[in-house]
Amino acid sequence: MVIGHYDCGVQNVDPKSMIEKMLLRGVTHEDLERIEHSDVNIDEWLKGFEDPADSVRETLEIIKTHPLIPGDVDCSGYLMDPVTGRIDVLEE
Repeated sequence: MVIGHYDCGVQNVDPKSMIEKMLLRGVTHEDLERIEHSDVNIDEWLKGFEDPADSVRETLEIIKTHPLIPGDVDCSGYLMDPVTGRIDVLEE
């Protein structure tokens, strides 16, 4: 089950601002370089997303096609309204 929510704080995250906050919280430049050397594009990883529904669908696709997750594992996606508690079904 993948459950996203409307008005998510990760939408449209600014990678540079996030990295600055990480550094202030104790992440070192060496830590960031180690991640970059592991073929992770930090700016791409921290960019967030524009649409929470698309993010849930993309996450579902990753789960469904991951080589370490058996094909018979059921996956479903939902979006929750954090104000009302309403849950919208995206994919079952």
